[in-house]
Amino acid sequence: VGANNFPLRGGKASNFEGGIRVNAFVAGGVLPDAMRGRKLNGLGTVWDWYGTFAAMGGSDPYDKRAAAAGLPPVDSVNLWPWISGEASTSGRSSIALGTSSCVPGDTAPGCINEWGAAPSRTLVDGLIVDEGSSGGGLWKLLVGHIPMDGWQGPQYPNASSLNWAAEDSIHSCSPGCLFRIDVDPTEHEDLADVYPQRVQTMLAELRKHNASTFSPDRGTPDLDGACDAALKQHGGFWGPWLR
Repeated sequence: VGANNFPLRGGKASNFEGGIRVNAFVAGGVLPDAMRGRKLNGLGTVWDWYGTFAAMGGSDPYDKRAAAAGLPPVDSVNLWPWISGEASTSGRSSIALGTSSCVPGDTAPGCINEWGAAPSRTLVDGLIVDEGSSGGGLWKLLVGHIPMDGWQGPQYPNASSLNWAAEDSIHSCSPGCLFRIDVDPTEHEDLADVYPQRVQTMLAELRKHNASTFSPDRGTPDLDGACDAALKQHGGFWGPWLR
């Protein structure tokens, strides 16, 4: 059921904060003394470590083969200036939140594919924008049908968690749900009706992301083939295979 992410809303496989907000820790001799023991608040993603480590190692994260194939550019920001204290704010000012819908062409209401199983298509159904440097706050927009709609208690598992399956707890965000997560990280207050123009502005930006979203053909599931490869080719471990 997505595990317990108290006090945040939602769980794993959801774009509510309970499914995407995590802590990150940095340690080691390369970290400047002045930054040790510090807590930084700002935007960063797991894919930003690619650009960060590349910059620290003197490598160019630009993907020439991907560019030649017409794929979108690498969306990875070098966070080291922020982590090291050279910069006062994160180099990332927005995050596009990806998800998986049902098979291409299926637009039925409530069509949820929260675990990304093939066949599916990748799309962007959320956007976070940080206007903190200008005093505007941290805003989040969600659209469509968002699974894992609920809040759990500090004790888990309990009786209430048994009724919280992703497929049964879906919140409809149409045309969008708007939250200011710097002051409301638990997403209790939908501000879409209060700031309709902000919703429209963020919707326009979200559509731009979807215009360039990479959604490869993942084929159809073949569990027997995957199992055969694991047992016969990879010594009992999951590994690449084609059949």
